[in-house]
Amino acid sequence: MQNIYDTIFFSEKRAKKIAKEKNKIGKNKIQLCYYFGKKTKKNLVAIKLKKLKQFFLKSNYRLPKYCDFNESEYENNDKLQTKIAKAIAYQFEEVKKEKEKLTLKLYEKFKKIKFDKNKTFFIISKKNNFDYKFIKKLAKKTKNSYIVSEKSKKNFILDEISIIDILKKLIKYKPKTIVFYNEFFPFFFNEQIKVIIYIDNFKIVNEIVEYEKKLNLKNVKFFVSNYIQAKILAQKNIKANKFLPIIKNKKVISKEKKYNLAIIDDFFDIEDLLVFKTMYNKIEKFLDENNLLDLNSLVEFIKKSDYYDYEDWELNLYLQKNILVQYFVKKLQNKNDIIISGANWDKCKFNKIKIKTNQKKVIQKSKYVLYINNPINTQKLYDIIRFGAKAIVYDLRVDDKFYEPLSKNIIFFKSFDELNQILEEV
Repeated sequence: MQNIYDTIFFSEKRAKKIAKEKNKIGKNKIQLCYYFGKKTKKNLVAIKLKKLKQFFLKSNYRLPKYCDFNESEYENNDKLQTKIAKAIAYQFEEVKKEKEKLTLKLYEKFKKIKFDKNKTFFIISKKNNFDYKFIKKLAKKTKNSYIVSEKSKKNFILDEISIIDILKKLIKYKPKTIVFYNEFFPFFFNEQIKVIIYIDNFKIVNEIVEYEKKLNLKNVKFFVSNYIQAKILAQKNIKANKFLPIIKNKKVISKEKKYNLAIIDDFFDIEDLLVFKTMYNKIEKFLDENNLLDLNSLVEFIKKSDYYDYEDWELNLYLQKNILVQYFVKKLQNKNDIIISGANWDKCKFNKIKIKTNQKKVIQKSKYVLYINNPINTQKLYDIIRFGAKAIVYDLRVDDKFYEPLSKNIIFFKSFDELNQILEEV
């Protein structure tokens, strides 16, 4: 699969052609196609070679990472390509230096202002739809609140959240409280401001642990969605409160039930993780004996594998989920009325299981949905129930100390025998 980058094109024709493709970088970012033309149209951005520095100092467009000389007058001139690319890279370094100077200047001004205790700032990127929706809903419930985010649409992101813009707005509005979701800006930690951080991934937790000794955490409050994240922070004497990462929406009208059981998960070939290859058969035998694959059990298997870091909790949770999903799919593959919806299952061959793409419709047309996740309560589980299905949930409550009952339409099981019994009772 070809890597996609924000690119400067030296062929106008090629820039316009690639821009029309609207290639994605990650989930929501759209590839920026810079060209030396006159008109900017969405992700096709007009620039001038001699004024690159001024352009990027004034805008929040992402800096391009690649120069494309194809179909241009420079296509067959490698020496000139290298010379131009170096000149552009130099201008970008100058842009970064200028922005750093301005940031420090604004920060000094920011430290001296008097804050308004009744105002709250929510700083959130649109790159993750759920994060943005969660904060937007939270901001609506908060008086005198302001949201700082990218200016472009959430499914068509062309710009970045600029620290310079954030500082300018903080100086203008003077909020006493700043709220982040899955963002880590220790830059704003000081004794004058109250900072609230909602955390739903391990990357932010690891950054906090790494910088903990350098941080002023006196007025910082952490909320985490995962008990293990709270445990990691507690090892550094950082207290974290729990929150439920769920946006509650209206129930969807249930449809006629066509399938007995749906599996709504992506396929990841765990065989590619060669360091764990020796433990998969042992885990399968362990599960065949009706044992529960909680995290403690998984860690014991990992300790005997070729992988050194058995406290890599993000990887452990990922392994736990994928091993269990694939184990139960393998066990269920000869049963009738079972459907799978998720990425990459076309790589697998099934005797009777069907594969569909529209997950929402699959859930609505299914009596039950197999659900495996740690932590248990997520937006996905809530939506399964909201779409009119009952969730058959692998019982990892022993791991999930944050678990609270979400619905009556949840049935827990601990082994394939228990799952089989539930399905036969239908």
